[in-house]
Amino acid sequence: MPQLIHTSPEEQVRFGLWLIREPESFFRDRLELDAEEVSDLDALRGLRRLEWLASRLVLHRLTGRSERLSIAKTAALKPHFRSEPGLFCSLTHSQGAVGALLANRPCGCDIQVYTDKMERVAAKFVGAQEAEFVEHQPVVWRQDLLHILWSAKESLYKADGLKALEFRTQLRVMPFVWDGVRAQTTGLVIREGVATPYDLLVEKLLLPDGRPLMMACCLGAPTGV
Repeated sequence: MPQLIHTSPEEQVRFGLWLIREPESFFRDRLELDAEEVSDLDALRGLRRLEWLASRLVLHRLTGRSERLSIAKTAALKPHFRSEPGLFCSLTHSQGAVGALLANRPCGCDIQVYTDKMERVAAKFVGAQEAEFVEHQPVVWRQDLLHILWSAKESLYKADGLKALEFRTQLRVMPFVWDGVRAQTTGLVIREGVATPYDLLVEKLLLPDGRPLMMACCLGAPTGV
């Protein structure tokens, strides 16, 4: 079973997290893959194969269905359910942990096990206003905030699903109150001067093996609204 399941912020939105400790056979025995999925899996090696399988098993269990819903990809590689256009999903992985998000509206999720390189690459994804926000926060929270911005923007990128976005300028995380555990705010995807808002939830988790992990989920407006 997943190590942790969130139901947030609505009843029809579910997030699941799994820390992989099982062999590949564990997941293959529990997943019926179609020909396209087998082809995708065959192109992967090592830990990435396990993460691919585990994320799909988590997503299946979040649906609560006895029969697994088939997953396809858009031209931009965004996963979606073939037979349920009103049901949305997102998948993520990081260093042997995987996550899946199931929602009744456009969504994206990301997890990131803490890494020392976040400080070194911050200039590639932190915008000017976000950098100013970080500078005015307690120094002890700097790593938390950089991981929040990275994971939040990854989740927005996945929710948008069209790629070709510049993280510093076209993905924006509005200021938020951080208590060291969780926060909620608004994220923006900006294309051709039009900003599309998403509700953002971020949470810092401690994995059973002691590693800290940042989780971010974003939700767009319900379809048809």
